[in-house]
Amino acid sequence: QRATSELDRIDRMIRQLLDYSRGSDCLEENISVRNVCHDSIDVIKTQKGNEDIFFIEDYDKSKDIVNITYNNLYQVLINCLFNAIDAIKERESGYIGKIELKTRFVRSGSLAESIEITMRDNGLGISPEKITSVLDPFFTTKEVGKGTGLGLSVSYAIIDAVNGKFNIQSEYEKYTVVTIVLPLSKHYDEQGGHV
Repeated sequence: QRATSELDRIDRMIRQLLDYSRGSDCLEENISVRNVCHDSIDVIKTQKGNEDIFFIEDYDKSKDIVNITYNNLYQVLINCLFNAIDAIKERESGYIGKIELKTRFVRSGSLAESIEITMRDNGLGISPEKITSVLDPFFTTKEVGKGTGLGLSVSYAIIDAVNGKFNIQSEYEKYTVVTIVLPLSKHYDEQGGHV
């Protein structure tokens, strides 16, 4: 069991290194954000060790079709979910963890119509002196051997490549919120059909 766990960790590390070295994939694909969000939560919550974490999903039922590959958005969400789970597990034994994943349709001034993804956890949070470095390549708050420091920098690059926004806010010992804003596809309507 320990060997399998270590192989999974090494596999994630190698994939993140490869993703970082080759840059993000800019291929376009029209996908539903809420479907990818639900799939990522579905995979994470069934993994061993996550049974005591409450997952809350709240997805906007209006327009949510964006131009990004399914795999890229899925990778971003999985990276963020792993970080949220690690932060929760850094709390004291018996702590009740909670991760909320929400989407909402947004339109702000001259900005294009967009979908906002918000992931909030009640883990240990990030200290003020470290929050400015979390998107830097190879920066990690995890102990040696437990993280590459590439998950968030790769995620930022993926979102930036499709003209999206990626932001992290945190208060130490209280919460972390990751906000992703993606422009809606102009070729699809709210039901996902061609305009």
